Amino acid sequence: MREETTTLPYLLRLLDDEQPDVRREVFAQLANFGGDLSDQVAGLGIDLSIADREVLSGLLQPARREALREAWFTPTRALLDPDGDWDLFEAFLRMISDYLHDGVTLRPSMSDLLDDLADESAELELNDPIPLASWLFDGERLQANKKNYYSPRNSDLAAVIERGVGNPLSLSLILILIAQRRKIPVYGCNYPGHFLCWTDTSSGPLVIDPYNKARTLAVKQIIANNPGISTTSRDALSAPARQIDMLRRVLSNLAHAYTKSDSDDDLVLIKELTDSLDEVELAAL
Repeated sequence: MREETTTLPYLLRLLDDEQPDVRREVFAQLANFGGDLSDQVAGLGIDLSIADREVLSGLLQPARREALREAWFTPTRALLDPDGDWDLFEAFLRMISDYLHDGVTLRPSMSDLLDDLADESAELELNDPIPLASWLFDGERLQANKKNYYSPRNSDLAAVIERGVGNPLSLSLILILIAQRRKIPVYGCNYPGHFLCWTDTSSGPLVIDPYNKARTLAVKQIIANNPGISTTSRDALSAPARQIDMLRRVLSNLAHAYTKSDSDDDLVLIKELTDSLDEVELAAL
């Protein structure tokens, strides 16, 4: 790797070279870095223009795709439970986060960013679901990404935390993972069309909507106000989501985003990952 690192500055100077032979060689050499050059670029003090960053990230994308394909594995049956294996569940989300990263910009890992938020919330003694959710979402810390709702980056929890905007699912997952670190009982609610968080209280379960500034609604009130509610929606409200269903929803969001952008290679990969979840379901029958 040391030899590869010493050649990196020369490779980066060739990013805007339009000769096909040169571009093929640059691409082949960059593939040796596994899709992520952020540590090397920072360590060498290389200052890339925005345009060069975009070109470099695009060249690294196939290697990041293969890195995720190689790292991914068929989950255990623990993910079939709402409270199954949080470390394993987070590991899959971290793989997705690394894959969606541009591979150029240096940043903390998803788990480190979640640790920091959990530690800060503990110092503030935010020990219950509603105060914790309000602290995260009823202000400027984390907000709804209404401008780029369907962007794949909304599935990169590290990017969501750093940028401060996300979609209903990513914002909910951040609350859930912070709460689990704090032993606060917050889970997912796999409500059709709009993911929510679910928690139980002495007066019955309620849902929290991180996308709408942590608005809370009692489940029994939702059902009472909507007598024609579908069976699927009622089931989603009645119990917390399984971990595998939350992971499946992340992949579904990515599949939708890549379909819209005609990113066929990424779409094929996401289909493979989704198939691995189906294998777990079938094996449990």
